[in-house]
Amino acid sequence: MNLSKKDILDLAERHTDLGHEKRNDCFLRQLELAMESPGTPLPQAAGKGNHPMADLMSLYRFVDNDKIPLHLLRDIRARMVVDTLPEDTDVMVVHDVSLLDFSHQNAKTDRRPIGDLSLIHI
Repeated sequence: MNLSKKDILDLAERHTDLGHEKRNDCFLRQLELAMESPGTPLPQAAGKGNHPMADLMSLYRFVDNDKIPLHLLRDIRARMVVDTLPEDTDVMVVHDVSLLDFSHQNAKTDRRPIGDLSLIHI
């Protein structure tokens, strides 16, 4: 299935519930920013094209927001994937294939956890 950017954003909007409308809007802006700048780190993408530098600050606030648990972001992603497939399709959504454990590095303590393989049941 070939989804347009608008299709993906519509799917995301349908499944996004981070507990607050402004958080939802921020998530959708970050997703749109990522889609418009494939292969570019988001901090570099912010401030270019149609995105003001305020998007960079919004990105940092979003990533550092303890009211947005990682499992909610993964749930949005999994539900979006499931919505694009026929009902009788079996699928496994892998969120992070990293085998590297950075948890012992002090420089990484302020970042979101990586490397866990938690499962989401839909």
